[in-house]
Amino acid sequence: MERLQKENFFVVDQGILEGDALWPFAFEEVMMPLVGKTKEPVIHIWRHTRAFIAGLRDRRLPYAGQALEQLRARGYSAIVRNSGGAAVPLHDGVVNISVLLPRRAGTLDIYDDFSWMADFIAQVLLPLGVSFDRGEVVGSYCPGDYDLSIRGQKFCGIAQRRQLTAYSLQAFIIVEGIGSYTGNIAREFYELAAGGASCLGALQVDPEKMASLHELTSRVTVKGFMESLYGKLRQWGGMDGNHLLKEYAAGVREQMQLMRQRYDR
Repeated sequence: MERLQKENFFVVDQGILEGDALWPFAFEEVMMPLVGKTKEPVIHIWRHTRAFIAGLRDRRLPYAGQALEQLRARGYSAIVRNSGGAAVPLHDGVVNISVLLPRRAGTLDIYDDFSWMADFIAQVLLPLGVSFDRGEVVGSYCPGDYDLSIRGQKFCGIAQRRQLTAYSLQAFIIVEGIGSYTGNIAREFYELAAGGASCLGALQVDPEKMASLHELTSRVTVKGFMESLYGKLRQWGGMDGNHLLKEYAAGVREQMQLMRQRYDR
């Protein structure tokens, strides 16, 4: 992972969150200008017990507001993110990893960045004996050209968010749990957000297209995945960056208010 090994980089692990799921996205929004200034990447790792992360295009569906409120009534922290991609349901078996990098001089190639993130995940899964396919899984939630799948079932999606001096590559990896369960949550959201009718922008989700790594391999667990992840980050020279959580907490809270006003309306 040359981009990380050439620079000092920090690792921020928030563990398992239970509150407002907008916090991690606001944290990354605050961190990116710092990354652009210092040229020191940040790896941000987090999980959430019960959240639903909608994309910007999802929020534009005619009944998206009602669909999000229904999820909140069911105990989900339902928020709208400002990065690319569509809706993603989260639970504590889903590991979220963001790599915040300074913008490089030269031409912009988002596909090169997506490919790099897929390679990053491949390096983490290599010690666990897991290989995967790349390419859009039709019928999955948050579909994209760099979906990661095994035997046609998706376990990981990749998105990105760009600022002037830095950018974030974001991946959700369904390590444990039942993929079809989260698939059903996404399918129900789109049905309600579209008003029960065919609607441009409402994804047609097939829950059976989603699966966890544990379901697909019968052996990968969150514990094993995290051990492999941290083994790689130590090998590449990662430093503890959890001090950043406290140092920038006030700015993150302000950013959360701005993001909610700007994107969830």
